[in-house]
Amino acid sequence: MAAKKQMTKVRIAGLAKTARSLLEDADCDLATFKHEIRWIELYRSLIESIDRFVDFLSMDAGRLDDEDRLMLEQLESILGVLKK
Repeated sequence: MAAKKQMTKVRIAGLAKTARSLLEDADCDLATFKHEIRWIELYRSLIESIDRFVDFLSMDAGRLDDEDRLMLEQLESILGVLKK
């Protein structure tokens, strides 16, 4: 009978150890997921900013000076990189 109780205790200890290990893995996965979400939000915010600036430039499309044209080229380049 004592051996049976001891075996049950060992099995329970093994389950507890496995559960703690899985919980640590889940916490790590959650931290990674939250980090990735922040990058996605930053990426989305950047694209929204570029979109608003492009809208602003398009209002004066016929009267862009050299600086504005350079900025437009840089925005196109940034969007090209983000698109990949």
